[in-house]
Amino acid sequence: MHPDWDVLLLAELAEAARHRWRAELQVEVVAPRGQLGLVFDRGSTTLAKIKDSSPLSNLVQVGWTLVAVNDVDVEDLDGWALTKLLQERAQEARRLLFQKPGQEEPEPIVYGEVVPTTPASPSF
Repeated sequence: MHPDWDVLLLAELAEAARHRWRAELQVEVVAPRGQLGLVFDRGSTTLAKIKDSSPLSNLVQVGWTLVAVNDVDVEDLDGWALTKLLQERAQEARRLLFQKPGQEEPEPIVYGEVVPTTPASPSF
């Protein structure tokens, strides 16, 4: 086996583990046509408030982040732009992908050769 193949395989396994970790914290919701009654933070796509009249009130929670609308990534939008996008698509059902808050993403596992070090000898 080529020496770099081990590194590539391990990198792919680490990426697959990160993807699985993110998927466990994601929720897809099919939103009906019309107003959703969701209020987002001004500077992000994080859900700040759910109005009592929202058809999604039992499906989503404050603190979740909307990451995609109909498979289109919206993570770079602010709350204003996201609200406008949802309003423009109010005449159709929308698939919303939310990211739940959770523990921080796990650090990647670094594989490689471990070389013991010995403390430097004092100079006399």
